[in-house]
Amino acid sequence: MPRVYLRTNLPGEKISVEFHKKLSAKLAEVLNKPPESVWVSVETDLRLSHGGGFQPLCLLDITCIGLNTRELTQPVTEKLTEFIADHTCITPRNIQVVMHEPMPYEVGVNGKVF
Repeated sequence: MPRVYLRTNLPGEKISVEFHKKLSAKLAEVLNKPPESVWVSVETDLRLSHGGGFQPLCLLDITCIGLNTRELTQPVTEKLTEFIADHTCITPRNIQVVMHEPMPYEVGVNGKVF
C-alpha cells in the first residue's frame, strides 16, 4: 500500500528508469513491505526552491499504514535520505521527507479497503 511521490527540480534525464526501480526496491526494504505493494511516482523538471535558491532539491512524500512513531519514521528518513543523496547530486540538506499515516479504512486497492 505505500504510496510515494518523489518530486525534484532535476531534469528528467538525471533520474533514470533504473533509479526509479532501485528507489521502489529500497522503499519496500525500508518500509518492510512487499515490493508489489509499493506505488511510486517520480516527478522531475519541477520549479522547486528552498530558501530562495534553486539548487538540486527533493521532496519525498510517503503515505504508509503503520508509520506512526518517531522510532519508526527516523530510520526511514535516514535510510531514504542516504539513498537519494548517494544516487543523485542532491545533498541531504536539500532532501525533505514527509510521512503520512492513513487509517486502514481510508486506503483501498483492488476494490477493498485495508
